[in-house]
Amino acid sequence: MDVLPYILFLFPISSFVTGVIIYAFVRKKYIAPILIFSLFLIIQFTFFNYTFFQMVCIYTFLAFSGSFTAEIVMKKYDPGKRLKKVLGIVMAGGVLALCAVMLLSKPYQSWVMEHKVKAHLKEMAYDESEIESIDTTYEHKRNTSRTKPVIAEVVFINDPEHTYRYIELRQKNKIKQMCEYKSGNVMKSEYTEERPHMIKNCY
Repeated sequence: MDVLPYILFLFPISSFVTGVIIYAFVRKKYIAPILIFSLFLIIQFTFFNYTFFQMVCIYTFLAFSGSFTAEIVMKKYDPGKRLKKVLGIVMAGGVLALCAVMLLSKPYQSWVMEHKVKAHLKEMAYDESEIESIDTTYEHKRNTSRTKPVIAEVVFINDPEHTYRYIELRQKNKIKQMCEYKSGNVMKSEYTEERPHMIKNCY
């Protein structure tokens, strides 16, 4: 799951542009930095960990820089109502585009899949304390009319040697344990009692 393009390009550019547009619209430098700080703080707690906070601060600074730049430019060139209207449309479009990118992005899909698998395991009478880890991978070949492309790989605390793969059925929006597993360098799919958390009606 490669999030570097978002962290290094999309988020910084969006922060600066947001600073420019919001200042042009409301003429207050502090609105955009507060908005960006709040937004990326939520993203930090949702998708990342505490190390992302330094990027939150950078994005906040970029938003302030955008507002400051807009202030200097607008003092020299006072825009008319038409330009403000255009900027408002651009801002609304940018927000919608950013939301669309986030919702369609692999990090968001992975986050959703992780929580769906947790809910599924809870329905199967598992407790969170029994789960050692849940990692997600994006497999393009799984993106079919029947299944979604994000795979969750679960390791249980009492069975750390085995990894159990879960997939979501597209039409039913249902999580299913996959039959396939890796044995040495070979992928197998038959049921075996050597894997204590494997179910017989796997996918």
